[in-house]
Amino acid sequence: MNKCTLCHKGQYLNEQVVFSSRRGDQLVVVEGVPALVCDVCGDRVITEETAREIERVATGSPVDSVPLYRFPQLDFVHS
Repeated sequence: MNKCTLCHKGQYLNEQVVFSSRRGDQLVVVEGVPALVCDVCGDRVITEETAREIERVATGSPVDSVPLYRFPQLDFVHS
């Protein structure tokens, strides 16, 4: 098992994750993406092959649509 390169405490475990990113003005979400995930900090690592497959899948037709919610814009005061 590989030690986490981010927190240096946890170990990477094989998991399936949900990947999301923006392509222009569209939000793309891909479920079931194989990744290594740190069991302490949650850092995620995918292979180049997985990244290419995400790109291929994301250019196809979506299998579903989901509601998108936006967090309200708030004025934060930093002190």
